Amino acid sequence: MKSTITFFIALIATICFFNCDGRHRAQKSYTENLIKENLPSSFSEQVAFSPESYAEHVNDTTLTNGYRAHIKSYSDMVNHVVITEERNEITHKKYYRKAIGEITVYKDNSEVFMTVINEQLFIKHIDNLPKDFNQYILKSLWVNQYKSLKDNQLIIDVLLQKPKSKHQINYQLIIDHKGKFNIIKNV
Repeated sequence: MKSTITFFIALIATICFFNCDGRHRAQKSYTENLIKENLPSSFSEQVAFSPESYAEHVNDTTLTNGYRAHIKSYSDMVNHVVITEERNEITHKKYYRKAIGEITVYKDNSEVFMTVINEQLFIKHIDNLPKDFNQYILKSLWVNQYKSLKDNQLIIDVLLQKPKSKHQINYQLIIDHKGKFNIIKNV
């Protein structure tokens, strides 16, 4: 009697085991299986950030004409440009973090100018920005030493670029000895 009960329990366990082999799901597509399980968003989307974490770069430049520039650029952890691509039924989202630049200019050891280089600065001071200007990110800031020495002003080149494209805009921030500035498009 005891062996008969053990046999029936083993038989029922074996039947249950072989009925749960997933054959019914093998005939369905990857997406159908995810939708049935209510999991499509967690497995059908890949998210990446560039840069992955906070990044910062500081540069000090001293020129022989009395100008000194302190340039700090860092990742904006809030604002970004998103590029979305569909590949193999998976949505790939890449978040390109915007960058912010802080510039402090000294002339003969006294501070004459300080500003933050971000999207709002260009919107405020440039009239004919591209319609998709909010899709550009700050790539780099640097002192144009040759022009700064030649013109006796501090000239900072600002490079903006659209992620995953070759579209770039180059502006020049021109600062005089009194701290007055102008932004022009560099052609």
